[in-house]
Amino acid sequence: MTDERILARLRQGTPLYGEIPASEPRLRAWVGIYPFKGTPHGPRPGNADVLPWRYRVRKFEVDRKWIEGQFDVHEEELERQEDVVMGSEAQLLERLRRWPGLALSDRPGDYPI
Repeated sequence: MTDERILARLRQGTPLYGEIPASEPRLRAWVGIYPFKGTPHGPRPGNADVLPWRYRVRKFEVDRKWIEGQFDVHEEELERQEDVVMGSEAQLLERLRRWPGLALSDRPGDYPI
């Protein structure tokens, strides 16, 4: 997905997800991008249209035993977490360049959370 297509999807409020190489063989890793206006919990009533888009970017790894065992994965099982809010599209695209080859999709597949 090109940068412009990524931004177009996010501007519609669509979260995007993608798997990335993990740091160890026992782990799997993902990136999730969650667009929002206001705070990560949502805008105050009545002002959503005037607020700029911001982007919560979560990167985390999960032990394969949780995924392959088809267990529910909870926050406490996440390892090597990064959770940041990007205030602009330029910041977001710069952050995404940390993961070359990241293939984002609006279908989470086996995204565990």
